[in-house]
Amino acid sequence: MKTYSIAIMVRNEYGVLNRVTSMFRRRQFNITCLTVSETETEDLSRITVQFEGEDRAKRQLVAQLAKLPDVVSFKEFDPEDSISCELLLLKVANDNATRQQVLDRIRDMVAYAKSFCEDIEFSAEDASRSDWAFLAQCYTNAVTAGATTLNVPDTVGYSTPQEMAELITYLRQNVAGIENVDISVHCHNDLGMAVANSLACVKAGATQIECTVNGIGERAGNASLEELVMAIHTRRDFYDAETGINTKQIYRSSKLLSNITGVP
Repeated sequence: MKTYSIAIMVRNEYGVLNRVTSMFRRRQFNITCLTVSETETEDLSRITVQFEGEDRAKRQLVAQLAKLPDVVSFKEFDPEDSISCELLLLKVANDNATRQQVLDRIRDMVAYAKSFCEDIEFSAEDASRSDWAFLAQCYTNAVTAGATTLNVPDTVGYSTPQEMAELITYLRQNVAGIENVDISVHCHNDLGMAVANSLACVKAGATQIECTVNGIGERAGNASLEELVMAIHTRRDFYDAETGINTKQIYRSSKLLSNITGVP
């Protein structure tokens, strides 16, 4: 099993994204990364796919891509040579450590991550059900060590919009240096409130929302990108925020993911 990457230039015609991606599904490739982006040519889009599979199946795929009328061109490249965003994930486990030991670990691990890259996000799992005072200490240590984004997750989808808004407000008032970093939220939809919780956090001062197309995610899913984008775009007078997302591409992206996953 090998990893391959292909950049495919296609015409902006109805159904072309589904036709291209269905070729990967039929050959049972494991797609590990897929992006669709605009190009300098208005009527063309670029589909970049990273996938795992057998070499023989990949060669058959390439031969079929060359026959598709909507495919203008494509290029294979080594995944290691491609321009990509690397995520350095350092998990700070509790394992019965004292609170001071946890604070020390946060400081050390964020500083270690900072030695590799400038943009560091620190996330406190299950933050919404944590001791707020200790949580503020954890975030303060992360900021002091160099974190540039503080993520506040509602990991099990337990909180309500009012509770999440109050938590963000509390953290803004009690985390030293928080005015110099982004406040991110990551809400799950177990009680059907992921979008509402995320929007309440924006109103309370969060500057980043972690969300997914079609709300796809663990258990009941994550906050839905399309609902969040349209809510903020339509009511930007209320939220005093904007995403910069091209809303005209939302439907195509949503349909593409549905076709890939088989989930409506």
